[in-house]
Amino acid sequence: MKQIFISGPIYPKQNDFWGFSDDWNLDKLRNQLSDVEPGGEIKVFVNSPGGVVMEGFAMKTELEKYNATVVIQGMAGSISSIISMGGKRIEIAKGSAFMLHNPSGIRAGNQDEMQAGADVLGQMREKLLDAYEERTGLERETLEGMLNNPDRWVFDTEAESLGFADAIYEPEKEFMIDFEKERNLFGEKAVALFTDEYNRRNPTDQYNNVDQTPNNGGPDMAELNKEEIRAEVLQEEKARISAIKEMAHSSQGELAMDMITEGVSTEEATLKFNADLKAKLDEPKAEYTADDIENAKKEAREEALAQLEEDNVPVVNSETPVDEWSQVSQLKAEGKNLEADQLAEKLIKEGK
Repeated sequence: MKQIFISGPIYPKQNDFWGFSDDWNLDKLRNQLSDVEPGGEIKVFVNSPGGVVMEGFAMKTELEKYNATVVIQGMAGSISSIISMGGKRIEIAKGSAFMLHNPSGIRAGNQDEMQAGADVLGQMREKLLDAYEERTGLERETLEGMLNNPDRWVFDTEAESLGFADAIYEPEKEFMIDFEKERNLFGEKAVALFTDEYNRRNPTDQYNNVDQTPNNGGPDMAELNKEEIRAEVLQEEKARISAIKEMAHSSQGELAMDMITEGVSTEEATLKFNADLKAKLDEPKAEYTADDIENAKKEAREEALAQLEEDNVPVVNSETPVDEWSQVSQLKAEGKNLEADQLAEKLIKEGK
């Protein structure tokens, strides 16, 4: 999920006039979101004192194009409180606050020009009230009273109770995994992986269209192959789920998140993590050695196999060393079907 950190004042564009180097504006926000499709999930952390009213409203509208969760981490002051209203969900960290007040401005000119400026400020105030009322459901009179304070600070629990925020932000839950959802998806993933792998190994014999003609009383090699692949796929997916659970309770939460969102293995997630880290630091940095990965993979497979047996899931060749049946798979992949069948029959007769 894309994360954006709006930290600094809100001004139409970065320039030397205001003297700030960390301004935020619509153009900068759009650049940050250029790699996210409209409707995509994003998380926006806000810590800003505010700035130009119209630029803030433009940024609020931009956030509304996405499935945005906004987290107030520090302060959402003045117009940055309106930017926060662009989130479908708003969370506020403990000790953080919204700061509300009436809009203000600087203007020079004659009486009519000054009055025109005052009228614009009045119109802006009504638009602020509209946004707060729509979000919180509070009475307009209540909101008017809040804005009439010099600066009205609304801290975490009050913000939640008044409807400015949906919940208190809990950073420790940032990488918590929905294991129930993952378990429900396990069956679908395993079936899909099994079907793809079977069809890859048997390109002329698509699964569910297998010739079931008996082969003179001998073992049905097509069915044998199906069960072999099924057991292998189930083991791999069980191992992947076990790895996710283990990582979720360690410092590797980012790897676990990749494994769930992208459906990759422990090794692939680790390689991706290291590649991203290298790109950021411009230097190689591996979290695990090749031996570490291989050992972790072996342990995860053993644990997954034990779990399958405990769940009474039929597993073919659970006592057979992986390398013997790998030879069968390798022969099949090389088109040496007769040799593969002969070796498989031999392993079956040996009780492997």
